[in-house]
Amino acid sequence: MNYLNYRVMFGDKPLSENLIAKGSFSCNRAKRIKSSWVDANGVEHFVYYPKDKTVIEFSLRERSKVEQEELLHLFANTEEINLSYWDDLTCTYKSGLFYMDRPKFTHRTLNSGLGGIMYDATKIKLTEY
Repeated sequence: MNYLNYRVMFGDKPLSENLIAKGSFSCNRAKRIKSSWVDANGVEHFVYYPKDKTVIEFSLRERSKVEQEELLHLFANTEEINLSYWDDLTCTYKSGLFYMDRPKFTHRTLNSGLGGIMYDATKIKLTEY
């Protein structure tokens, strides 16, 4: 599949590439441990779930109040997000159900002539169920 100029799409709304801070995007897979035990020889054994969990992390770059308002729909529901994302390991888009760690927004106020509030870079972490 060809790259369609987005790395993450929330439902049917792609996140604009220019809002992701340069060099901050990562898409990793992690094995999930179902159970573990230590045998009589002191060797630890693991049983894994059959499906790896995908974790996507990136930072939104510094942005204006207007840009922040355009992103609000992304943070309305952080518990069940249908997400499509670019997988660098397969060079294809994949989809899954994710939850988002609640982002922490910080901002600074500038004078009204420069546009008012500017939001600092914000870390976003999405984890697949």
